Amino acid sequence: IGTELRAGNWLMVNPDAWIGSNYAGEAAYGLYNPVNLANYILTSLIEDLSVAALSLIEQFLALFALSTYLLCREYGARRIPSIVVALALPYSGFTLFYEAGGWPSGMMAVAWVTLFWWSALRLSRGRANPFVTFVIGALTISMGNPYAALGAVIVLFGLAVSVIIDRNFRRLAVLIITGACAGTAA
Repeated sequence: IGTELRAGNWLMVNPDAWIGSNYAGEAAYGLYNPVNLANYILTSLIEDLSVAALSLIEQFLALFALSTYLLCREYGARRIPSIVVALALPYSGFTLFYEAGGWPSGMMAVAWVTLFWWSALRLSRGRANPFVTFVIGALTISMGNPYAALGAVIVLFGLAVSVIIDRNFRRLAVLIITGACAGTAA
């Protein structure tokens, strides 16, 4: 896909390809996610596939670490413990040996959902612009993994319950509308 993008072709369907050849219909490719498209181009420029895979995974391990740090801080954790958790979590057992080691799409989903959680939490507390949450949510939904969409829905549901308990129905409306708009990226 990256080679075709560099040639100026955005492939939606390729009858000569394997796996059904319907890239747009197979959501796993995430053709509407600009981060995915940039990574397709990046990996097409790297000769060694293992180096390309490492560059992709390291991006999302770093995004996961940053998102974890931001989420910890938003929930009120102090800076040093947040840094420790943010550095340890991406390189811990399941994340490193399953997600990052064998299922890049899963690693990307975990990183995007964590960033979306932070953004939606800030939105539910009235500390974020809905547009920022919308953009992060759209990137999460469109990244090409159904578990990212499921994770975003679970995050929104949990935050909605929290906002209902606080009886802040204006923030609930903003959260629901923003989440629904981000969901249109599907």
